[in-house]
This record gives sequence, structure tokens and C-alpha cells, in this order.
Amino acid sequence: MADLEQQIAAWRSRLSALVGGNSDFVAELELHLRDAVEDQVRRGVPAEQALAIALTRLGSPEALAREFAKQSTPWLPARLVMGLGTMGAAALAILLDQRVWSGAATPLLALHQGAVTLGYSAVFLVGGLASCYLLARPFRELQPGQARFVLRCAWLIIGGGLFLTAAGIVLGGVWAIDGLGRFWGWDAKEIAGLCVLAWEGLMLLVLSRRTAKLLPGMVAALVGNIVVLLAWFGVALMFPNGHNHGSMAGPILLLALVVASQLAMGALSLVPAGRLGRG
Repeated sequence: MADLEQQIAAWRSRLSALVGGNSDFVAELELHLRDAVEDQVRRGVPAEQALAIALTRLGSPEALAREFAKQSTPWLPARLVMGLGTMGAAALAILLDQRVWSGAATPLLALHQGAVTLGYSAVFLVGGLASCYLLARPFRELQPGQARFVLRCAWLIIGGGLFLTAAGIVLGGVWAIDGLGRFWGWDAKEIAGLCVLAWEGLMLLVLSRRTAKLLPGMVAALVGNIVVLLAWFGVALMFPNGHNHGSMAGPILLLALVVASQLAMGALSLVPAGRLGRG
């Protein structure tokens, strides 16, 4: 039995070196290996022969390392979304800085506007990532490593969005103390902000679970798009605060079409993965 453990240790060391020391990947495969060996032993196969059979079926460390490399390749749309978010944040910072220097906004108001804009936009970024995934899924499902990368990106973006939305709400209240004489007034925009904050908190909780699955997470991200669309633009259209410059029929129709497009995108989740890519 000691010799068996030595062989497993040597296999583990070899595999770990080939995959750059990724302990989670190695531990998962070692668990499969040991289960396979135990299954063979229960069938009456000698331990060393059982290990040889299990190793053959599992594949050589080199083959496993090649599969690991495929799974670990980041999904291009996820990298593009992260890059787009970074560039958008930089552009917004420059714009708000110009508003402050020109006197069009106070630093506190600019910080509030920037935090809310970035916090809400974080949901749209994850929703865009979800749209890319749902459009690609009928042709080819992502590799497990790519799926984990997408979930990690979504978690990071939503986590940042949650922080920025919360900061924006607080900064807006502080600004309102001077501008309106109160911190909180329960107006439509404030309630909408709380709805977005609650949704981001729920999404972060879902994505933080070790058992989080990509498809439900991406469908939920599309629901988040609808939540922010209604909170950001729907509220502005329904409660214009005296800034109504004409008929709202056109903008409301456009908003309804965008919401409908998100529902249609979500319907793609019903198409089996890889169905259109077969044959």
C-alpha cells in the first residue's frame, strides 16, 4: 500500500509541475483517480493493477496538462468586456473632471454622478457578457475553465458596481443635505437606486457561491439589465421632474423595445448548448 501511495505521489508531483502548481485542478483529478482505484479494488483487482488501469483511463499527465491549458484560456468576450469597462470608467472620469474645472458641477456632485453611473453601468457590462454567452452557447458551450473565468469576471464587476452604487447613494444624500435640505426623500430616483443596489447584492451573493452555474448566472444578469433600464431610464421618463420637453411616447417605446430584446436574449437559454453547431 505504501508503494501505491508513492506512485500516486509521483503522479501528483508530475502533474502539478505540468499545470503550474494549480492545486485545485490536481486535487480534483487525484480524487477521481483514487475513486477509480477503489472501484477496481472492490471488483477484486490487485491494488497496483487497479492503479495502472485508473491511470490509463484518466490519461497521461501530459494529456491532462494539455486539456487544462485549453480550459484555462480566458474567453475573449469576457476580456473585451473588462477592457471596455476600464476604458469607459477612464472616459467618465475625464468628463467629470472637466465639469468640475468648468464650474458646471461641484466635486461632491461629480463624485455622486460618477459613482452612480459606474455602479449602474457595471450591471450593463455583466449583461453584455451574458448576451455574448447566450448568443455563442447554441453553437458551442464554454470549457469549464472558461466558464469559471466568466463567472469570476462577473463577480468582480458586480462587486465593484455594488460598492459604487452604495457610495453614489450616500454621496447623493450628502449633496442633498446642502441642495435640498434633507438626506433622503424617498423620491422615485432614490427608490430606484435602492432597487439596483439590492439587485447587485443578490447577484453578488449568487455568484459568490462555489456551486454557482454559468447559465443561471447569465440569465440573471439579463434580468439585471432590465432592472437598471427601468430604474435609470424608466424612472426618468415617468417622473421627469419638470424637464419634459415633448412627447414621451417615442422614448418609452424605445425603452420597451430594449426590454423586449433582453427577454428575447434570455429565451436563447432554452436552446440546448451546441445544438446549432452540430453537423
